[in-house]
Amino acid sequence: MSIKTILKPMLTVAGLAAITTSGVFAQAADTTVNFNVTAGSLTMYAGDAIANNDICTPSDDATTVELVPCSVAERSVTLSALSVASTRQVTNTTINDILFEDLRGQATSGYSVAATVSDLTASGGKTITLGANPDGALTDADTDAPTLTDNGKLFATLNPSVGSIAVLGPTSAVTGGITNYSAGAKTSVISTTTAVTVFQTTAPVQAARSNIDGVTFKYRVPAFVQTGAYSGTITYTITPS
Repeated sequence: MSIKTILKPMLTVAGLAAITTSGVFAQAADTTVNFNVTAGSLTMYAGDAIANNDICTPSDDATTVELVPCSVAERSVTLSALSVASTRQVTNTTINDILFEDLRGQATSGYSVAATVSDLTASGGKTITLGANPDGALTDADTDAPTLTDNGKLFATLNPSVGSIAVLGPTSAVTGGITNYSAGAKTSVISTTTAVTVFQTTAPVQAARSNIDGVTFKYRVPAFVQTGAYSGTITYTITPS
């Protein structure tokens, strides 16, 4: 028993010495890590009837992007249906998710988003043409109708001023820049080349994903319009500032 009592402390001390005094550990050294971030682009996503902040593109149809099932519905709206009438009518809708993302990698920047409106067309060569007067109206009493020599021409009206602008991300941009965005004015157009400001920045803002919901849109339809399923496009253009 006395031998065991002597050997046990010796083993313990030897173990501690191996831990505290061994010289087998290497000295610290540095590895250089390189990282490169390339600039993205200004990206625009089409407005639609469903207010869910989607970023669907035509190539995303039948897939899910950020929990949203993408389809034609996620980049289109439907104007209200009409019947043939002997007087002029208006067809209208509300556009949501006119969404913009700044991926250029800049700390702050400014920009504006403008829209142009196309004619409406249906199969068989049927067209409702902006700026035309197919029913020969001498005057048009609609409150949005163009005035003076343009009164009587068919028009479309885009009204961003009633819309709601939101900054969707990142968090720092959401909390620190919404006051630097401004919606465009209600505008009636009689040409497919007329650009309507949808929304814009009034001062440099942080790079962000932002959008406007609740933009109203209407189209003036002539009397005795031909039957058909008409469609057209609204094209958005981003201009950096």
